[in-house]
Amino acid sequence: MTDSNVESLLVAARLLQLTEVVSTCCAFLTAHLQPSNALGIQRFADFQGCTGLQDRARAFVLVRQPALRL
Repeated sequence: MTDSNVESLLVAARLLQLTEVVSTCCAFLTAHLQPSNALGIQRFADFQGCTGLQDRARAFVLVRQPALRL
């Protein structure tokens, strides 16, 4: 799993209902949250129905980028 394939892997895992792979992908994305990608990960998580990842990305944004609070 890499930064370049994790989103595709997560999409495929959700379609195939591979919950352990989905969880691993979400953990990977959480561990790689950065100011430059947090909003994108939050949006991606929302589209994929990964509420835990979405919540963690949103919390990351709120703590590190208070000007972006919605």
